[in-house]
Amino acid sequence: MSLAAEIMAALAARPEGLSRAELLRELGLPRRLGSKLEADLGRLVDSGRVARDARHRYRAAAYRAGTGDPGCEATFILTSSGSAFARMDSGAEFFVPERLRGWALPGDRVALRPRPEPAVRAAPPMRGRRARAAPTDAPGRKPVAEVTGVLKRGRERWVGRLRREGGACFNDVRLGDLELELELDPDAAPPAGTADGEWIVSSAPGLDGSGREPAPSRFLSRLGGDSTPHLDTLILVNKAGLREAFPEAALREASAWGGEVEPAALEGRLDLRAGVVVTIDGADAKDFDDAVSVERTPTGWRLGVHIADVSHYVRPGTALDGEAYARATSVYLPDRVLPMLPEALSNGLCSLNPGVDRLTLSALIESDARGRLGRASFARSVIRSARRCTYEEVEDFLDGRADLAGPGTGAVGPALKDMRELAHLRRALREERGALDFDFPETKVTLDAEGRPTALLRRARLFSHQLIEEFMLAANEAVARELRSRGFPLLYRVHERPDQEKLAETLALFGRLKLGGGPRGASVTPKDLQRILERARGLPQKRLVETLLLRSLKLARYSADHDIHFALALEDYCHFTSPIRRYPDLVVHRMLAAFLGGASPADARGQTGPLGEAGIHCSEMERKAESCERDCVRAKQVRYLEERLGRVYPATVVSVTHFGFFCEIDPFPAEGLVPLGGLSDDHYDHDAANHALVGRASGRVITIGDKLWVRVLRTDWELLRADFEALWREPEEGVSAS
Repeated sequence: MSLAAEIMAALAARPEGLSRAELLRELGLPRRLGSKLEADLGRLVDSGRVARDARHRYRAAAYRAGTGDPGCEATFILTSSGSAFARMDSGAEFFVPERLRGWALPGDRVALRPRPEPAVRAAPPMRGRRARAAPTDAPGRKPVAEVTGVLKRGRERWVGRLRREGGACFNDVRLGDLELELELDPDAAPPAGTADGEWIVSSAPGLDGSGREPAPSRFLSRLGGDSTPHLDTLILVNKAGLREAFPEAALREASAWGGEVEPAALEGRLDLRAGVVVTIDGADAKDFDDAVSVERTPTGWRLGVHIADVSHYVRPGTALDGEAYARATSVYLPDRVLPMLPEALSNGLCSLNPGVDRLTLSALIESDARGRLGRASFARSVIRSARRCTYEEVEDFLDGRADLAGPGTGAVGPALKDMRELAHLRRALREERGALDFDFPETKVTLDAEGRPTALLRRARLFSHQLIEEFMLAANEAVARELRSRGFPLLYRVHERPDQEKLAETLALFGRLKLGGGPRGASVTPKDLQRILERARGLPQKRLVETLLLRSLKLARYSADHDIHFALALEDYCHFTSPIRRYPDLVVHRMLAAFLGGASPADARGQTGPLGEAGIHCSEMERKAESCERDCVRAKQVRYLEERLGRVYPATVVSVTHFGFFCEIDPFPAEGLVPLGGLSDDHYDHDAANHALVGRASGRVITIGDKLWVRVLRTDWELLRADFEALWREPEEGVSAS
């Protein structure tokens, strides 16, 4: 019997559905066949024989929750022009004409039935969800399908402007050039005093008993008018569906631990309070969950990486743990932090503040004189940080520009110099094995009290950043290797090999640029890609090479199944070093604590939930948080440009598309689009293979890394968009630098 047939037989016998991990156990498959199972499941889902629900459980299609429809499952996508598509997990897409969309909204998981023929006739607007942009029913070469049911709403909250009309209230949601109208339930209307045009949040429309039309949206909250401070952040946080306030139960549990480590918690722990242990973080950091120490030994070095023992305070099954899992990560925005844990822990007992006792899990890693890692030991420990250092002051001290000042600095200086030496050795070894290192500067936004941006800066990457990075990498690798060798379950941080076809296209372009493409397909190693990055350093194509190479790689993710980390060129890797802000690290801490406590791998498995589902959830929340962080920075950048309309700046091309090209201003990090229609000097064709625009008459080539001058034409912070005018020569009126 084929594996696909075995899967169908197992699912037919279990109408409640099975997760991927449960299927592995049900079929008696070893973990190494996990990727084979995943591939077969993907094909069965795409064929419509198997359905996957929102909790990532698989069912025979006849048992599809909510519809009983044996069609395919997909994500509904509505473009700004009004066209609609449904994208399956495999990447295959169907065109969905308006009359066949049912009550689907963008991002919804829908049941889909392929149609034997295209149906392009536009239907009248639907009551309660009106599309104000004219729909474009042009399927192209995509097959046509019909939405037969909504399985799960893609968004729980929708943000828009309040509008009253004919005694009814609506939430007008803007999606690019398209506006959706969500009718509000009259029994849950906005409070008196909420003015038309104010920003509000409403729920996604529910489905009534018949499933034929949506129940009205419910008003949830009022964000304010256009002059409300920090409005852009409020809007983007709510659009992303991220959590702000903690439930009372979680706050009570966090506060119940008090403000000091209880003496009983020190029993049985390795006492490291006499050692020189320091934290090194950003100047604006509020929580410090990792500390480091380095000692010379007769044969080399002993690196200590000491991480706040969050697992001591956040226990499975508690309200605190449930909220941490739901959030899965802290979110760092220009004007606030949305922490994974309440401040009583994240800024208190789980923050390794100087001069106070703190509970930690320590990785003590031996290395030889070249920095090569050897034996590692692990312990439940207690530390007392000697000093809270910032990246900037460590950099100044190590470069000889300033001495350390303040209490607790006597032994810290020599320790920092030892750390520098070991970090240089570790970095050289990292480069030797071929680990990839991209150099994309972060943006730092300075705000006033109202949340308006006053400055945009590129945050420099210092050696002190790299020092901490090397030590954290060493600890993460050591923990993953130890737990895997002992048979303990954990969430790995995996980065799979790149897609061969996508990478081949990128390498072909690098070959045309004389940068060397190296081997092709499965034979490509991180070392091959590292050589390309090295060749591009100092060249005009550096930005192009780094951008395209990063796009050709897969996204790192969390997985219960062991796999490599391609970009780091490591066989074993997990996240252990930030349990305050990442739930997967907390899971790893629990497994390490179980191992240190003498539990067996079987016992440890019984102490955790389904790790496969946790990996999927944490990966999804990480993507959501990163997207919100990018959008919030982008909103501040656009608002900064609002005050600079008409000004001219030198800029660099950072991306090329069929509708124009994006530039980043050189004096400060803010990006804008030069629309193709705004290029009056020539008619340009898009050369997708070479990521370029080519002028028909002039032959001018526009590609990533090119330098030019731009004028700020218009901005729209709601759409996170700024438009530039391209100027090919330095303007006579001069240039502004801010």
